[in-house]
Order: sequence, then structure tokens, then C-alpha cells
Amino acid sequence: MTIDRRSYLPLIIGLFAVLPYSSLLLSGNMVLKDGVYSDYGSFQLPVREFVSHEFVEGRFPHWIPWLGCGIPLHATQQVGICYPLLTPLLWLVNANMAIKASLFLHVVLCYWGQYRLGRQLKLSVTGASIAALICTQSGFLCTHLAVGHVTLVLAYALVPWLWCSVIQICDTTSPRGACRFAANVAGLLLTGHPQLPYYALLFGGIWAAASLAVGAAKSHRLAVVSAFTTGLMLGIAIAAVQIVPTWELFQENGGQSTRGTAEYASTYALNGLDMYRLLIPSLFGNPMVDIPELMAPDFYHEKVCYLGVITWCLAIIALFSGYSSRWPWGIATLIGLGLVVALGDSTPLFSWLCASVPGLTLFRCPGRCLSMVSILMALLAGRGFDSLTQPNPLLSRRAEIGLAAAFVFLALAVGYMADQAVAEFDAARWIEFAKANLRWEFAASAIATLAAIITCWLLPRFLSRFRPLIVAMIVVMDLGYFNLRCIQFEGDSSVQLTDANVAAIGTQRFIDGDTGFSSQEVRYSRCVAAAVRTRTRMIGTNEGGVLPHGCEEVFAALETNPDVTLRMAACRSVWKKNAPLQTSPNEALPRIWFYPDSLQDYLDKSIKSLTATNVDHMFTVANEIRVEVVIEESQRIVVQLPPDTSGTLVIADTWYPGWKCRVNEKDSEIRQAFHCFRGVSIDAGTHLVELRYEPKNFFNGLVISVSGIGVLFSISVWRPCRSRGSLPVRA
Repeated sequence: MTIDRRSYLPLIIGLFAVLPYSSLLLSGNMVLKDGVYSDYGSFQLPVREFVSHEFVEGRFPHWIPWLGCGIPLHATQQVGICYPLLTPLLWLVNANMAIKASLFLHVVLCYWGQYRLGRQLKLSVTGASIAALICTQSGFLCTHLAVGHVTLVLAYALVPWLWCSVIQICDTTSPRGACRFAANVAGLLLTGHPQLPYYALLFGGIWAAASLAVGAAKSHRLAVVSAFTTGLMLGIAIAAVQIVPTWELFQENGGQSTRGTAEYASTYALNGLDMYRLLIPSLFGNPMVDIPELMAPDFYHEKVCYLGVITWCLAIIALFSGYSSRWPWGIATLIGLGLVVALGDSTPLFSWLCASVPGLTLFRCPGRCLSMVSILMALLAGRGFDSLTQPNPLLSRRAEIGLAAAFVFLALAVGYMADQAVAEFDAARWIEFAKANLRWEFAASAIATLAAIITCWLLPRFLSRFRPLIVAMIVVMDLGYFNLRCIQFEGDSSVQLTDANVAAIGTQRFIDGDTGFSSQEVRYSRCVAAAVRTRTRMIGTNEGGVLPHGCEEVFAALETNPDVTLRMAACRSVWKKNAPLQTSPNEALPRIWFYPDSLQDYLDKSIKSLTATNVDHMFTVANEIRVEVVIEESQRIVVQLPPDTSGTLVIADTWYPGWKCRVNEKDSEIRQAFHCFRGVSIDAGTHLVELRYEPKNFFNGLVISVSGIGVLFSISVWRPCRSRGSLPVRA
């Protein structure tokens, strides 16, 4: 019996693709290297350590009291607590190993999903394997992994699977196809970051619409629309345990976020000069490999999507290969759309897109749309490889004309973009920068370009058994140098609070004073690990999503009224990572204190409008009434008040729906104090006050999710009669 070499070729190329990521499993206690843009040690790892601890204690980690005066951790999405391919690992191993194991698993899923997607688009086994290799080692995946954007990497790996289900429904509708689509939608929504799921559904929807208009789906439009509608609704229902709390947070924010404007959507967008990084990624520096940035902050990881020169050459060849399939040109159109989105307001089309495409303005960093470009370009490269290795008399002439036309178009487009950005570019400074830092980068780029051109020219002349391995080796060497070397590990160097600092802060709060007290600087504190690991409260976060109204109120007040705000937020300690703990000369109010009836007028004022005299008065009164904290857990506080007191118990923690209160075993309302904190009205007498966080919307979402999973399972196991069975409709 003979073995077809094509049967094991995907495995061999798959090893090329995933083995460079094996350091995720072999690095032991090492963590992804910290840096100015890194979220791994400064947010993802310590917060998931907290999640693991809460599970051990028998609590679902709805609320984290150590950050931002308290935030609803599950609702913020950034940790994806309900994601089934990561959170269960927190029960088995430590958080660091769980995250890295999940990341490696998703690298494998990325390769496998992209390979399946290529095969569904009729790529050869070899072409689909090459496409999967490029996708798995793309600049988007490598750079976001390098900076610890865990949720983005998880979502990126699932996008090819979503598109597999989209194409399957367009080709052949069936209940199981709708279930696969639903499962993929739910998985993407549960990863924890909504931006990539939004782009994936947007681009997948455009593909489906085109198929309904002129493609395979036009002969059974009603069935396709029904399958997509059912699958989308079912997927959203399964993910309701995440979506419903997130929607509540978005509403409670009260519009304080700047999301929803074209200016916000263009934050950290690419400019015309950044387009050159598609060919030379380190053109303006790369802090991940210790090449300084030309213009800091540059946000390298948000702007680089290096796929290798050979990928672009193969993609252009695919467009002029002479095949009858129209999907390569459809993919090229989507790639163009992705580049327009990534360029933000550098192009006049972006404002039109923001006005025309619902939801586009909800996300900043539009360069993340390059994730879609990476997957689509890899598919075109796989088709280009097939074109070069399969007999096609039209290929030579068309490819020559196509390559020439494409390069002219790209030159004009990039030249136009560069002209738009040249006013902000110091050419003389860049030349000196290039001389000092980019010698090896230019050499590597020149070698990669030369290898790509020679390979595309000579590939049809090589023996067929060697062609895929030659291309795979060139891709691995090129992407390995420019992309994979960005992934580095080190010992956990997260800044830590000493025992003396923890004791000095006590039951109050501290604030990171290295960068100042502006809302943006406090929002992106680098001290999250120090706070979470020592269970010490801080005002700052490292949470880039939507925050509760109370958090936003405190952050905004820090800019205009910092001294009063810090005192009101029970913060007297300012911690600079490279200096001793500093304390303010003005005493802060306690975090939990009693507010007598004589001061009720203050409660309805914003902390931005309070004066130092007001705070001095409150401080004097607060110290006259003793409040005993009996129990203090992450989601439960029990307070004993002295007899014959009437007024308001103030807890300087973020007010948020879901917190319930009982006074002497009777339900009591929690009101907003100072527009941001919690307050409980107390009548005269001895009182035991208990506050619990019991988010009703989480439990509502959980019921919907369980119901959705039940429906999905029922449809999946249903065996219809043969006469009612789904029939393939594609010719």
C-alpha cells in the first residue's frame, strides 16, 4: 500500500507553523516580556490569578474591589471569565501556565481552522497548508501575543472557524450548519474582547451578502437567510451570560465614554507612512526587539501586520491566475476595505464608513482590522501557490500584466498616503535613525524580497515534492525574523508593594503617582499586579474598555479637583515604583464611615464641586462615630453601627447596580453618594448592615445561555426524515 504524501503534508507544515510557539509550554514560570505596551504582567496575569482564587473560595468573580474603587470584572469583558477554552484551565494549573497553554492551543486551532477554510474554498492540500502557515505566523498574532493581548489572540484564532461556517451555510444549508455558525459566534463573543468578533461578523456578513447576490447562495436565499438568522440569534443567546452584564455596564456608564465618534474610532490608526510597514515592519522602530521607536509612542503592535513579501507576490498572482472562481477578487475587495478601516481618518473614506457602518465607531485602534486582512491575504497566497504549481497556460501572461499593474497601483496608493503624512514626518531625523538602528532590518528585508521573487519565478520548475517545503521554509525564515522574534519571555518583574507599604495603606487606597493623576494616566496604571496580589485597594486600573459611571466620575474629578477627590476616595498614599511610599499631609476620609443627618446636603453633590473645607468638616464628623467592619470580602461587606445613630452609611466604593443591602435583616435601598459612591440610609438604633453583590443580569444571562445550549444540543442531535433532509445545492 502506498501513502499519498499529500496526506501528511499539512502535518509537516503545521509543525513548521506551531513549533515556534512551543516556548509557551516550555517556559515554565516565565512570563511574556513586560514593556510599555504590555498587558500580560500588568493586567491579564494578576487579574486571572484573582479569578482563580475566587473560584477556589467558592465565588464567581463578578466584582474585583482592588481596582478603580471597585469594578464589575465579569461585565467589563476584558478577562472573558466564561470562555470555555481558558477559564477551566485555571482549576488545573496556575494562572500563568493556564494562559500560556490556552494560547498554544489557540495557535493550533488557528492553523487548523485556516487550513479547513482554505480547503472549503477549493485550495489544494498544499495551498491550504501554506495559507494556514502564513495566518498562524502573521504579524498581527505575533505582536499582540508579544504584548499579552490574550483576548485578541484567542479571538483571532477562532475567526477562520467562523468563516468556515459562513461559507458552509452559503454552499449547503442545514440545521447543523446553523448550529456550527452559532457555536462559532458564541465562542468569539465569549473570548472577552468584542472588537475582533465585530470585524469577523462584519466581513463574514459582507461575504454572505455577496454570495446571496451573485454566488452559490442565490439559488436558495430564503434558506440561507434563515440559517444565518437562526445561528446568529442562537449564538448571541449562548453568549448571553457575557453579553447581558456587559450591556448593563454600557448603559450604566451614562455616555461618559467617548465611544461612538469618528475621532474615537480613529485613535491609534495607521497613517500613510505606516503602509510601508507591510513590507518592512521595523521601519520606524520595534521596542519588542529593542529597536527604539522613531516617534514614541508608536504603538507598533497596533500598526504592523507583516505577512512576508512572498505572501504579497503569491496573492497578486492569484488575482490574475486565469481561474474562473470569483472569490479571489471578492477577497481582494475585503482586503481593501480592511486597509481603509485600519488607516482611519488618513483616508477620506473613513468618515463615510463611520456614518454608513453601524458599530464601527465603538472601537478605537482600527489597525486591529488587519487581523481580517491577515487571514484573507493568506488565502490569496494559497491560491497563488496553486496557480504556480498547476498547469495553466493563461497564468504567465496574466501574471506579468497583473504584477505590473498591481505594483503601479500600490505605488500610487502608498505615495498618496505618504503625501498625506509627510507634514508630520522628519525625513532627516529618520535617516539618522535608520543609519543607527535599521541596517540589519534592511538587509533582512532585501534578502526576503529577493528570495520571494526568485521563488515565484522558479517554483514551476522545481520538482513538485519540494515546492511546498521550499515556500514553507522561506515563509518561516521571513516571518520568524520579523514576527516570531518579538515573542520573548522573562521572569515576572511586575512591581510589588512591600509589606511595609501594605501596612501603611491599610484599609484605605493608594494611587500610582509615577505618571500623574489625569484620567488617562490613572486608567492605565502599571500597578495592577501590586494591588491585586497584595489585596490592596487602588484607584487606578489597566482596563481599556467601558467602566462604571462611578469610576469615570472619580477619574474625571482627579483632573480638576485631585486633592479633594483623593481624600474622598479614601486615598492618602501615593506610590511611585522607584521611590518610597508618600503620604498626603491631609488625612483622607475612611473608606467606610457614617454620615449624620446634619450633613445630608453634601451627599447629592459631585466630588468635583466639593472644597477642602467641606472635606475637613466631613472628616471631623466621620471620626466622631465609630463604624465596625465585621466581614469584608470581595463581594460581601458586613458593618456594625453604634446605637442611636441616624444618617447615611457611606462606602467609598463604586456605586453599581447589583449591590443589595439588608439592614437588620430587612432590605434597604443603596443610593448614590457624591455621584459615584454607595450610601445606605440608617434610622436611629443599633444596626447590622450587610451589602452583597448579586448581579441579577448575570443570572438572567446565565438562564438564557443554558437555554441556548439546550436548543443547540437538541438541533445537533436531531435526525430528520430523509425526505426532509438537507440537500446540497451547490453545483
